Amino acid sequence: MKDGALVTSFGAYQPRTFALRLAVSPAKAALPRSTPVALNYDVATASNNGQLPRQASTQGNALPADLLPAEIAFNDVHFKTGTGEDRSSQCGDHKGQTISLPAGRFNRVYLLAAATEGDQKATFEIGGKPVDLNIQDWGGFVGQWDDRLWAGANLDVDHANYGQMTGLKQGYIKRAPLAWYCDHHHDADGRNATYAYSYLFGYAIDAPAGAKNIKLPQNDKIRILAISVAEENPEALPAQPLYTCFRRPMRNRGA
Repeated sequence: MKDGALVTSFGAYQPRTFALRLAVSPAKAALPRSTPVALNYDVATASNNGQLPRQASTQGNALPADLLPAEIAFNDVHFKTGTGEDRSSQCGDHKGQTISLPAGRFNRVYLLAAATEGDQKATFEIGGKPVDLNIQDWGGFVGQWDDRLWAGANLDVDHANYGQMTGLKQGYIKRAPLAWYCDHHHDADGRNATYAYSYLFGYAIDAPAGAKNIKLPQNDKIRILAISVAEENPEALPAQPLYTCFRRPMRNRGA
């Protein structure tokens, strides 16, 4: 180490391993202080095992209520999900309602949300200013590698009939911060649909001083399970991406 930097040199074919221990930071940021917002719920998005969902996330499916916690922490902001007598988590069927925010000092509003029928673009309004968000779908995949595309019928994976490769489907990583995840969901009969993932995402909206309410979008395909307000310091951001960014153009290429 020299002046706080790791100094070394490498010869040909000379791998080396370094173990670094960081000193205690001289400064520490205060944790956010959050307050859940009271919501009126009118749609059940979760069901218990073997229970037919009264209303569902999409196409008769539902979140697994037995694994969905009553409180979810996201970036040290605490959400409280609505629960009924049957432990089905509730959410709002959003048609432009205005939600009152609690009094106090806060500079951000956090949403615990997901969408049905694919990602949904939505415009919220706070302090008289519109805020556009892309609410991600509650299921499917949040990332995939490049995937090969095949031509032909009755294709299989036992190397007997692969067909003709016609190109690549571009890999992706979706950007919404993941707040809660489960490795299955419940189908329309209340059964576990294994490896059919379900998600909830956390969205932050900067709130002007003295904001008293937030107006929800007119989109009944968006499910908001909880809202919290928070007072927090400026967000710490990584200097470099923490995961792969698929920014290159991808064209379908023949085999």
